[in-house]
Amino acid sequence: MQDWIYPVLLDGWDQQSIWGWDSGMSCYFAQLTRNGNSDDNGPDVWITPPAWPAMQLPDTLAQAIARATGADLATVSAAMNDSLDEDGKIHRILDGNRR
Repeated sequence: MQDWIYPVLLDGWDQQSIWGWDSGMSCYFAQLTRNGNSDDNGPDVWITPPAWPAMQLPDTLAQAIARATGADLATVSAAMNDSLDEDGKIHRILDGNRR
């Protein structure tokens, strides 16, 4: 699987935040920057090892993003799904299942 990156379309975090797959680490990741903050020194929250466990499923990443941002899981899942294009269909997070 190759690397890919999508925006996190979560209100208040949607201007610079991203999520995706890192093939080198073989896990999902997120870089979250609250709107209005600069990411010149890196994101506000970086969900990736070693600070966070390796995320093997997109729904696990959605749960971590929800914890980090204070948003509810359904909102985070919808924000991640809304960012996907046709190539990302296999990574959809609907009711905790891959599609």
